[in-house]
This record gives sequence, structure tokens and C-alpha cells, in this order.
Amino acid sequence: MSRMIRKGKWKLNYYHEDRHQLFDLHNDPDEMTNVYGYPEHAQIQSELLVELLANWSPEDIQKQLESSKATKKILRNWAASTEPVDRYRWMTEVDQNWLRLGS
Repeated sequence: MSRMIRKGKWKLNYYHEDRHQLFDLHNDPDEMTNVYGYPEHAQIQSELLVELLANWSPEDIQKQLESSKATKKILRNWAASTEPVDRYRWMTEVDQNWLRLGS
């Protein structure tokens, strides 16, 4: 799971349980050089992390995802054992598919 914050020329990409990224968009608009962890950027890195994590808990979101997986497993098992009628699928004709190749 990830989240991003941008402030002025700085952009921080937060990756839960992985290495984060910090970019100076003024000097590196293509985001080619990750300066996260550089001592000279410790202040802005810290500020952005505090702001990014305010009112957002990746741990809580992870718990919600795990709970959702368990619920989906129960529903999948129920559907497999009862074979409910599929009434809500929108059937699309081939000529209605604007994503098909060659259009």
C-alpha cells in the first residue's frame, strides 16, 4: 500500500513496509534520483512523513484489507456451493467493445 504527498518542489512516495522515495521535482522533474535517506534532506523528509501519516494509518488499512479478504473468501465459497443466478452482468457484444484491437 502506498501514499504520496507533494509540497512545493518536494514529492514523497510512501510505501508501507518498503523503501520510500523522495524527489526534488524542481531539479529532477522526471523523478530519476531518489534522495530519500540523504542527510541533507532529513528535515523535509521528516516533515513530509509526519504530514502524510497524519490521520492515515497503514496498519489499520492492512487490518481492513485482511478482514475484507476473509469476507470475500466466505462469499466465494458460498457462491461456489449455491451457484446463484447471475442477474447483474452486463453482456457486451463484440462490436460494442471500443477497446478491441484495430479500432
